[in-house]
Amino acid sequence: MARAVSRLQSLGFDVFSSHDIGGCFDIACRKDGRLFLLKVLSNIDSLDMASSRQLAAVAQVLGADCLVIGVRSKSYVLENGVAYERHGLLACTIDTMESVVGGGYVLERKFRRKMSQLDGDSLKKLRESRELTIAQLARISGVSEDTIYRYEHSLTLATQQNIGRLESALGEGIGRLSVVGASRRGRHEQGSNPMIFDFFGFNAVRTAGPADIVGSSSGASGRRKDASGRVSMVSESDRDMRTLERKSAQFELLSKAICANPFFIVKKTSGRQRVGSIPMLTHEEIAAIRSPEDLVRALEEKKKK
Repeated sequence: MARAVSRLQSLGFDVFSSHDIGGCFDIACRKDGRLFLLKVLSNIDSLDMASSRQLAAVAQVLGADCLVIGVRSKSYVLENGVAYERHGLLACTIDTMESVVGGGYVLERKFRRKMSQLDGDSLKKLRESRELTIAQLARISGVSEDTIYRYEHSLTLATQQNIGRLESALGEGIGRLSVVGASRRGRHEQGSNPMIFDFFGFNAVRTAGPADIVGSSSGASGRRKDASGRVSMVSESDRDMRTLERKSAQFELLSKAICANPFFIVKKTSGRQRVGSIPMLTHEEIAAIRSPEDLVRALEEKKKK
């Protein structure tokens, strides 16, 4: 992980490393308004489906791209200049990471097969223009319903064979996207992904760390915005004061890296409004909040006290 952090810093990224906290991502880095969340593993096959879904959900909420950085899989050593896939996430070596985050070209591959990121919205519109359901297109093309759904929602990369089958069935070419953009374009509906929930009007997700809750909204006003005008937040919930004091410095670094409004959720404040520079909100105060604007105002007031 230290090598990845060093490489990113040398490229001019603001970098946060959660090596001593843990969680669904190990590194958050931002440059020129673009945010990346990285999971660093020796063996990329050690990333399971649940962990990859959570990483993708957090990335989608924050408008980030997510990468899995590794050395090998169970079967082979990862090659430089090659992008692999693990549960729909882009996986590559540290050397390839430099090209990816810098906007350079990599050969898109998975398990020795060339892969492409389809334009899911265009595929869906093309299917609907032919008055076909996903099930009907699946029968005509020989591509499974689940796979077509995942293509339309940008949740996985597509093999050249499947692209050919779909284009033949639809009678028209299908647009491709940058392979790195898959995480940001992914759609996680509340019904299909129970991690996503509404929090003060934010689109938010519970995580296993390095924050308990991560959320964002383009409708709130506030100082911590990314390039797209999105207001983001990260919070910790119901920790004892000693734990919050120990984590406050790292939590502030995380918030800075992802350009978020940080706060702690506590049962009681005992008269304190902040832990270090991070505001605290009680359950009673949270119950009175009805919108992202209310939340931003409450945090700004806490910072003044």
